Amino acid sequence: MIVIDFQPLSIVEDQGFREFVSGLDPSYVIPSKHMLSKKLLPACYEEAVVKIKDTLNTVSDVMLTTGSWTWMTTTNYIAVTAHYITEQFELGSCLLECFQYTERDTAENLKSELLRVVKDWNIEGKIAAVVTDNEAGWI
Repeated sequence: MIVIDFQPLSIVEDQGFREFVSGLDPSYVIPSKHMLSKKLLPACYEEAVVKIKDTLNTVSDVMLTTGSWTWMTTTNYIAVTAHYITEQFELGSCLLECFQYTERDTAENLKSELLRVVKDWNIEGKIAAVVTDNEAGWI
């Protein structure tokens, strides 16, 4: 629910939520916010990474799209999404990374970050195209 519906971790502390869960199963012990953030969500994330890497390992070509934006006029972020077609001819996509970008917005710096993402996700040699939303993306 927290991952799928983007609910805050603090929902596990809300009285209404606790009563709802107790109504469903009074014996269920709701995990704490600390347990969610330090154990359960990291384990869920690692499981998702393995699944995505396994999927990307089976495809022959990957297209990357990037989007960048500035938050509060000073903090820059970049998102990198992979798009692919599976062996069953199904279109797939997944957000690989979204990170704070502190370097100057140049083609060389963006190239360096994209090469890092490609290496981290083991998709070297599979990149068919890269689409970016700014002129610094001309690499």
